[in-house]
Amino acid sequence: MNVAAGQCFSLALLLTSFVLRDIALPPSLGGNVVIGNLSHIVCDEIDIGTASVVYNDTAIAVRGLQTTRLLCHADFNATDDPSVLTIDVELPPMDVAVAMSRDSDSCHVAAAAMTACDVAPRLVNLTLTPPGPNWLLNGLLASVESLVNSELPAAICAIVNGSLVPALLNDTVPPAEVAPLITPGLTDLVDSKIVTTILNVVRGLPTLFGLLQLTAYVATPTSMQIDVNIVQPLDIDLPLGAGFLKVLVPGNATLSLQLWFKDFVCSSPFTCVLAKEGGLTLHNVRLTGVGELDRVVDGVVGPLLETLLNPILAAVVSLLGPQQSSDGYEYSTISLGEAETVLQPPFALAVGLASLFSGCAIAVIGYSAYRHAKHPMMGSNGKPVAVRYVLAEDAFIAVTCFFTMFLFAWANCCAGASVVLGESFTMYSFSLSTSIQDLYQAGLVALAFFVALFCGFFTYFKLLAIVVFSVILQRPRSKVLLFIDSCGKLSLLDTFMMMILVTGLEVPGLATVHMLTGFYLFLVATFLSILVGNYACHGWRRNLIEEEDEKQLTTINAADAVAEDSTEVLPLGQEKSSWKRWCVMVALPTAALVMIGSVFALDKTIITYKLSGVATIITGNEKPFSLLQLLQATPWSVYGSGLFTIIIAPMIFSIGYPKSHLLGAWCATDAFLLACVGALLQLTQFVNFVMGPALSTLYQAKAELHTPLLLLLFSMLAQWLLVGASIFHLDLPSLLVRGVNRAWERIRNTRDAVHPSESSYSLSPNAMGTSPTIDDTSEYKFVA
Repeated sequence: MNVAAGQCFSLALLLTSFVLRDIALPPSLGGNVVIGNLSHIVCDEIDIGTASVVYNDTAIAVRGLQTTRLLCHADFNATDDPSVLTIDVELPPMDVAVAMSRDSDSCHVAAAAMTACDVAPRLVNLTLTPPGPNWLLNGLLASVESLVNSELPAAICAIVNGSLVPALLNDTVPPAEVAPLITPGLTDLVDSKIVTTILNVVRGLPTLFGLLQLTAYVATPTSMQIDVNIVQPLDIDLPLGAGFLKVLVPGNATLSLQLWFKDFVCSSPFTCVLAKEGGLTLHNVRLTGVGELDRVVDGVVGPLLETLLNPILAAVVSLLGPQQSSDGYEYSTISLGEAETVLQPPFALAVGLASLFSGCAIAVIGYSAYRHAKHPMMGSNGKPVAVRYVLAEDAFIAVTCFFTMFLFAWANCCAGASVVLGESFTMYSFSLSTSIQDLYQAGLVALAFFVALFCGFFTYFKLLAIVVFSVILQRPRSKVLLFIDSCGKLSLLDTFMMMILVTGLEVPGLATVHMLTGFYLFLVATFLSILVGNYACHGWRRNLIEEEDEKQLTTINAADAVAEDSTEVLPLGQEKSSWKRWCVMVALPTAALVMIGSVFALDKTIITYKLSGVATIITGNEKPFSLLQLLQATPWSVYGSGLFTIIIAPMIFSIGYPKSHLLGAWCATDAFLLACVGALLQLTQFVNFVMGPALSTLYQAKAELHTPLLLLLFSMLAQWLLVGASIFHLDLPSLLVRGVNRAWERIRNTRDAVHPSESSYSLSPNAMGTSPTIDDTSEYKFVA
């Protein structure tokens, strides 16, 4: 059976035979029937034979392929004695067809004619039980049965030819209702932030199911119109048992509707009231572009939908705010609680912070000048170094550190990002202080603690430690400071956590995330903190430090970590051999781990958001992300900083170590992994907290981590191995060799204890070619 002959609305229905029993018909079908009153109509059996319906560009055809039978009864009152009226109707196989031709542009019927009408319904039985006492009533029933059997076939064909065919040729549609005019004191919908948000949300929706595109606009000061455009033909194919239903809706069709607002008044941008009765109602449900079906929707389906949906709209409005009354007038309140977005700290606080950090910087510089005046620093030539050189370096460290503290404090007092619905309503605002508080209130205690520790306390502690160890204590190569500096990258935890939570909250076109000034200030302050840490630990007083300090910067010596033995520079040949062993045992494996972990994380899925709720119509049930896709879904600043600190810096650090030891403080893979684990454990609770109980059914999310993150974990461990070697001056090859020798010695001793008679051998020097000894006490240096 063909569904369509062209591009206008088409339908094909095939129903196979089935039986319905004990079907009670609506009371409205009863009532007065001239000779009596019918009530409680029940069909004991409806035996529907196989039938087909075709509606397309060229024809309407209804065919019954088997006999259909209806057996019903009803209470009948015509006299004082009630009776039961039994009705038995039979419809033999039938064929009714109307041929049509259509206008190719509008799909309206240009010509129509009935081509077949073979229908013969028969009233098999129409009797009263018990038989009525009134002979006139019994005679009328017999006459009705005879009249139906003789005249109904012709009457049906006359209706088809005299009513259906002219109706097909009529292309007029009922006029649309006119929305009421606005009166003084009411709010024009154009000026309402709530209405603007709704319009932006509807406009921002992507094409649904690849078929439906929604647009919305204010039609009049009291009405809003939403158009549903079918952008391509909609082909529906539904199985119905052994039969089917096929529908084709053309791609140029538009379904429109209007929402009318009654007594709409807004006292603030997101707080408005409207009438409790009829405050928000549906009107003018209309269809265009589907030919004569436009009239069916406009005149029949539309009013029916309005009747059914307006009570639902009233219930929805009642959920958005409290019901109140004033002077006997009842109204509903619509109130959306917008999150407060702080873009800058209070003026007094900013001035106080600037004064505090400026005073600290001046005090530190003054102390440096005083110290140098009493104990001048000597250069390599044994002469005092110029004061201006010393003060310039100390001033740079002090001013940069305290200025960075000021930036951190400013950023922590401001919102870093906001989740905006419909480009106008701020659902949630991120700042360090509010995020910690909200995470704690959402039950995310562990995550709140780590964010407060690394993004709050540690940022100031690290900068203060730099000032103390360098300018005051004059110990920039302290292992404590080097370790603190290496942990500074964990301040990026808040950035990566925001990146992951934001991509879990964002719904394209509906809820978008805007990065604000506070976020960029925090990012700049974090990088300044890492830069000044690099300078303090590896550049400050570089030309004036003692020879032993220089050795610490350019050598890797295992003995320094194990014992205080003096070092010995190896001859050139042995040094080359040691360098080769270093590459084979440490450099190449760690670089390979970092490269493999980074490449897999960039290309393979590392995290998947499992979504649920109504919003999945737009987003789908899953949102998988590789690291590259995750970064691309964020603003350029997060994309660039994340790509550098998670991928580029670790690669260069591992390949170029030890000459690239400066980059150890930039490798933030650990911060990213900690953010991923936090998302896995806490995303669901956080999204529910942000959405609130009223909207939690619309959108829910949880995170699922994937195997490539395990490779990134190994990459992170390799990075920390190199960082530890750089801080504590460990000779990793010697440590590994020593570990292997000790393990082998333990195995040999165990074997000798079990089998004492067997000969044993060890890793020892032997000129005869037995296993060579790897000297685990050798010391060697590599010049950076």
